[in-house]
Order: sequence, then C-alpha cells, then structure tokens
Amino acid sequence: MSRAALTKDTFSAEPFGVMRRLSDEMDRFFQGFGLPRTFGAPREGPWLPALESFTKDGSYVVRAELPGLTDKDVTVEITDDVLTIKGERTDESDVTKDGTYTSERAYGRFMRSVSLPEGAVPSDAKATFKNGVLEIAMPFKTPAAPAARRVEVTTG
Repeated sequence: MSRAALTKDTFSAEPFGVMRRLSDEMDRFFQGFGLPRTFGAPREGPWLPALESFTKDGSYVVRAELPGLTDKDVTVEITDDVLTIKGERTDESDVTKDGTYTSERAYGRFMRSVSLPEGAVPSDAKATFKNGVLEIAMPFKTPAAPAARRVEVTTG
C-alpha cells in the first residue's frame, strides 16, 4: 500500500477500509509464496465452517455453521475422543447473464476436528441439522469423586 493511499479522507470516510486494504495486500504477498489467503475473508479456495462448543444442561454441544448444505452433504465421526465433521459445498451457479460473475463465497471440501473434553460420552451423541446449522450433542458426565474407604491398619 502506498503512502499516497493513506490520506485523512481515507480514515474519516471508511474507518475499516485501511484494515481491509492492508489485509488484501498481505493476502497477495503470501499468495506469492504459494500460501492460502488467511488474513481476509476466505474468497477463494478451501473454506472452514465456523464452530462453537459449550456445555449446556448436562451435555457437551458442538455447532457448525454450514449455510447452503443439507444433512446429506455432511459426515460426523467420533474416534479416539475426537469429533470430526466433514463435507463439501459445491458451486452450482450457472453464469449466463452478461458473462460476468462475482462471488465472495468459498466452495470445496472441509474437515473440522474438535477434541472431546473429559466426561463427554460419545457413544450417546446425537446430531441434528436445522437452518444451516449442524448441532452435535452428547451427555457430559462430571467424573465422580472417588469414594472414601477405610483401610484397616494392622501391626507389624
């Protein structure tokens, strides 16, 4: 970014414009080394859906935002205390109007993995898909404190 691009009007008219342009410049720089876009919103190449995880009402819950997908597009696996969500979002647009097409959506395969916390019971996991959000819930059991027991003391 040149110094001429940074004017007083730039900061007052669009406060986040400078950050957005800096992000784009950094993306272009790192792409020159063959690295993927990482600073700005993913506009090309692979995408990773946003996840959240929390405990609620005695369950461990993981949610994934998967807009444009259906339950048939997603696979959920649990192995070795790791929850893995896999899928693919495909571009099915047919561009015929004026020969131009602009998209800020990312397409492709994705895989997200989450380590399960101690106490999660993966064998009882349930997954639901509603309004573009995948939710996986499983019972969360707090480990019971070891029961105290009396040890008999004997003499020598």
